[in-house]
Order: sequence, then C-alpha cells, then structure tokens
Amino acid sequence: MRTFGNTTCRVLAAALVMGWIGFIPRNACAQVTVYDTGFEAPEWAAGQPVSGQNGWEAGNGGTIGPLAGVISTSNPKSGSQSLKVSGSDLVYVASDGLFEGVYRPAAGVDTSGWNFLRISADVRLDGPLSGNTPADDDYSANVNVYNATEGLAEIYLSSNGMVVYDDGTSNWVYGPTVDLGVYHHLAIDMYLSGLYSNFFIDGKYLGTLSIPGSIATDKTVAVNLANLAYADFPGFRHSDYTSNFDNYQISASTPEPGTLALVSVFGMAGLAAIRQRRSKSIQ
Repeated sequence: MRTFGNTTCRVLAAALVMGWIGFIPRNACAQVTVYDTGFEAPEWAAGQPVSGQNGWEAGNGGTIGPLAGVISTSNPKSGSQSLKVSGSDLVYVASDGLFEGVYRPAAGVDTSGWNFLRISADVRLDGPLSGNTPADDDYSANVNVYNATEGLAEIYLSSNGMVVYDDGTSNWVYGPTVDLGVYHHLAIDMYLSGLYSNFFIDGKYLGTLSIPGSIATDKTVAVNLANLAYADFPGFRHSDYTSNFDNYQISASTPEPGTLALVSVFGMAGLAAIRQRRSKSIQ
C-alpha cells in the first residue's frame, strides 16, 4: 500500500498519483512519506512476480530477474507478506559478470526543492556464510539510490556476514558483522544540499559518505531493491541464497522552495540499479 504523511499530504499525494495534479505545494506539506509498502494483500498478489504489480518493474526494462522477485508469505517481517528474491532465478548479465535481480517502483522521485531524503527497508538474507572478509562478498541483498548519471548511495547485507555501505560507485565500507537469516533494518539518510549520506543498521549509525555532485542537476532518483551474485565457483552457489524485503519506505523532509513530483521513468534506461562492486555494474 502506498501511504503519505499527514491528512493534507495524503489527499494531495493521492491526487498526484492519480494524475489530477502535477505537484504538491510546499506550504501544504512540510513532511511527506513519498512511498511506503509492506507488500500486503489485497494490493499485492502472493505467488506472483512483483514486476508488473502496482507499478513495480524489474530493472533494465523488466529484464533483470523478473521471475526471481515474488510476493511471498514466507518470512515476512510484519504482516503476512514480503518481497522474496530467489538466487536460483536471478538472471546472468554477461557485461557485468553477475547474476542479478533488481526491483523498484517504475516511478522516480523528483527531489527538486528537498534537501533531505530517507530510504529504508527491512532486509533479510538467508544462506551459508561465504567467508568473513571483503573478498568473500559474493552474494548481497541491496537497497540503493541512483539517478540517470550514477550511483548515489547504497547499503546491503553480504553473504560474508557483513553490512556494507558505499556511495554508489566507490568507497565501500565493510562491517560490522551481522547475522544472516534474520531481518535487519537498513536506512540511508541523504542530505541533498550538504551532499552527504548517513547510513544505519537497526537504528545504529554506521558512517557518512559523500553524495556525488550530479544530484545538483540530475535530481530524479530511483530507489532499488536488488540481489547480486557472482558466478558459482567451488564452495559457492548463488542458488543457495534467498532474501526478503519488507516495509520499503521513501520519505522527504526539510523542504526548500519548489515542488515534489513522481516522475515516470519508463524508457529512462539509465535510471537503474547500476550497482558497482569491484568495478562491476548492473543497469
């Protein structure tokens, strides 16, 4: 279910989604929950791919793992459903050298006029530990933010038993260690005017990284849920892993003069989960 902030915001935002208005006036809505879903029925049909439901799509025009991401009653964080991604159904992208599944609302968020954006989700990664060093970062369950130019911020759970965060294109920070097979609340606080992001796991502050300067002019962002895996090798099989995502939320606050709009990204191939891990990327 898509929900928004206070009553005025909910009415205006509903009109925005229906296309009755083109923007939300700033003086009418100081704080807005732009998108919020727990993947619950009846809006979401269990057993069916998330791609094609409620305006969601798989990455790269619906081609990156469309069958891997399914609404499931298995292991929800809250309620009775979540988004489950199965490693066995990820799609191999030869140009990246990765098996991939990428899922998002097929609408970007125009951040014009906002100086703060919060991205959060409950994330669970199930499977065997692939090791305990950064070199063992072989499978991951990711939350990331991109514009059409580049990656802006990312946080993920790794099969090496670590939480990892980065600025979307470089500067990966590994640790601390986390348990697999349980949910963790991952969050990114993006200070768009100050050009920095703070990263959190389970409410604990992890660190701060810069936001690339392209956000100053390329303001429409996509917020992706993704699974990424390297090709199998002795001791590692990507099909041994699954992940669950629940309580996906995007919120904005501390507005500057301007407007907030949801912008269709159909046809904008560059607005994707261009996750770069050790110089590899996906679209």
